[in-house]
Amino acid sequence: MKAQFKFLSGARAGQVEAFGKTYIGLGRHPLSDVRFDAERDLDVSSRHAAIIRKAEGFVLQDLGSRNGTFLNGKRITADTPLQDGDVIAFGATGPALEFHTLDRESGDAPATTAAEGMAVRASTPREVIRASSPSRPPPPPPPPHRPASPAPPSPTGPTAC
Repeated sequence: MKAQFKFLSGARAGQVEAFGKTYIGLGRHPLSDVRFDAERDLDVSSRHAAIIRKAEGFVLQDLGSRNGTFLNGKRITADTPLQDGDVIAFGATGPALEFHTLDRESGDAPATTAAEGMAVRASTPREVIRASSPSRPPPPPPPPHRPASPAPPSPTGPTAC
């Protein structure tokens, strides 16, 4: 099951993201999964809220944000179950998201986001290709370098000038 978010207001209004993770961080922090604009969405804390997938469904959790997390207009104070179509707001006048659940097998899921595609590529093991074939032994090392010895004396003796 995936969680889908449609930005209803704020700097990212109209955008849609979907995640298949069990923990989804929401906030202005660069490492948040659902990231808000750090300069324009100032009602959102750096690490504002989280959505956690449990056996019974998704749960919304406020992470001690300054302006509070609101679900369908009511401020939450404890872990709160989410339903398809719920509206999550960040602060009383801050940006809001519409939450939806998507079945992974259904065709309802949006195309994979660029971030999800990058995460899959980054976590996929790579095949290691050797530069040289293991069937050929490596070339022998070059002979050690010996300093030049002085020229041997001439057998005819010294030459007269």
